[in-house]
Amino acid sequence: GRMGTPEEIAGMIAYLVSDQGGFMNGQLIQINGGTET
Repeated sequence: GRMGTPEEIAGMIAYLVSDQGGFMNGQLIQINGGTET
């Protein structure tokens, strides 16, 4: 395992602030590279 880089996390952040992410609410999104299952 390793820590993610800001560039790897930026994709999810961009989605959440875009129009496509407008219907998401109350979700826990783990951006951890699959270290937890």
